[in-house]
Amino acid sequence: MLFYEQWTKEQDALLHRLYKETPKEELEKILKKSWHTIRVRASKFYLKRSPLVVSLEKRRNDPIHGKYVDKEIEILKEFYSTKDRKFIMGIYKQKGINRTWACIQALAKNLELEPYTKEVSK
Repeated sequence: MLFYEQWTKEQDALLHRLYKETPKEELEKILKKSWHTIRVRASKFYLKRSPLVVSLEKRRNDPIHGKYVDKEIEILKEFYSTKDRKFIMGIYKQKGINRTWACIQALAKNLELEPYTKEVSK
């Protein structure tokens, strides 16, 4: 007697294709399985999640700062490579986002953004 629902070939194919980059809530809806069941099945195939997806999920689920994540990504994509720390911290303050520079750098690194460097004239 089985106590769980079998996985179909189609569900396994979707798991392989989507597991790395798809947020867990979407995976649960698409596969019609619990997150625990999905993780167990993924481990059977040695599938790994993208560190960026995992990091963003953790940030979005933060009860205090989660609502700011999408704004932060917008700010960093626009300014991180072209403006200095003082400017970016000022934008964060303007938007009411309280983050340390280390936290901002960590998010930028996860987004694979290049940091701003001053051009030194010779």
